[in-house]
Amino acid sequence: MVHTHYKVVIAGGGPAGAALAIHLLQAGIGPVLIAEAEEYTARRAGESIPSAATPLLAKLGIPVADMLTHHHPSQGIQACWGSDTPAHRTYTTPGWHLSRPAFDSQLARAAGKQGATLLQNTRVFGAKSEMGVWQLCLHGEHARICTADFVVDATGRKAYLAEAQGATRRVDHHLLGYYAWLPADTQSPVTLIEAVENGWWYMAALPGQKAAVAFMTHPETGRRLEVQKPEDWYDLLLQTTTIKKHLLSHSRPEKISVHAAHSQELDKKAGFSDSLNGWLACGDAASAYDPLSGQGITKALETSAWACHAIRDYFSGRYEGLETYNYLLKGTYRNYHTLRRQYYREEGRWPHADFWQQVHEYTPSISHLTPLTL
Repeated sequence: MVHTHYKVVIAGGGPAGAALAIHLLQAGIGPVLIAEAEEYTARRAGESIPSAATPLLAKLGIPVADMLTHHHPSQGIQACWGSDTPAHRTYTTPGWHLSRPAFDSQLARAAGKQGATLLQNTRVFGAKSEMGVWQLCLHGEHARICTADFVVDATGRKAYLAEAQGATRRVDHHLLGYYAWLPADTQSPVTLIEAVENGWWYMAALPGQKAAVAFMTHPETGRRLEVQKPEDWYDLLLQTTTIKKHLLSHSRPEKISVHAAHSQELDKKAGFSDSLNGWLACGDAASAYDPLSGQGITKALETSAWACHAIRDYFSGRYEGLETYNYLLKGTYRNYHTLRRQYYREEGRWPHADFWQQVHEYTPSISHLTPLTL
């Protein structure tokens, strides 16, 4: 149902935004509006989640049976990292290789079943706090003006609503992912990772005899190697040791899709407007992880429950819940940052390559990360 006033408006309908809407409505907080800037048929990066995500999805109303309908079980990870010999890590219970359009759509439908209003191809263009409520301008297919008691930024790494409230995006590892979707052996039960001289490769089998294949490197290395060109990207792929073996054909992709993959966090992830209306950021808008961690989507699902607790506290007059949310996410990002740095340091075969020199040498303090400008 479309309202003119909502308890909570969520800008962004990816995993974090949709999961938060479900948690809020399960807690009796509504009505809730999700404004998603795209359609769920669009290609999206992020195709693997570990087994830890399965119980989180069950709580959101997506059982294993539903996952099997659209996605492939993943038994673990095979990585050529620090050695030419592949190392294997097996999950005790399966994770998942996702069809991201289907996965994001599943979460959105689950939110709709709980009572959320979902507007696709619609963007929260402006959010102004005045007279005790948020005044919101929606642009796109469902353009309108509405109001809300609380606003959530789930817009991904851009985090433009949080920035409008004074939050600063900071990045500590510039990284781009150059993606293609290729015919491949979809029977492969593991996520493949392979370090190379100028970065690292990733492959996850998807339904329909396809696989998501990505080359991760620094922007300057990508420009130098002209990786955005399908023929140059594919020539580099053919130089891999293990990943190329899983391709079913040797045809170059028609297009390379470039996605931001840097580590990032907001210095402030929740707070109050000048008129003392509450807001928070969740998912990649609050903190974004390097794809090497394999934790981005799982983090979004887990921390959406934390965001729900903070919002519930806010509506109960316990405003310190927003500061607790800030504290929890800051600690989570600090732990992630330490583990990412340790894992990159395990690869030492190319000590003189620009990519690995930058990765190994650039280890800033969490409190002194460089501002991100695009």
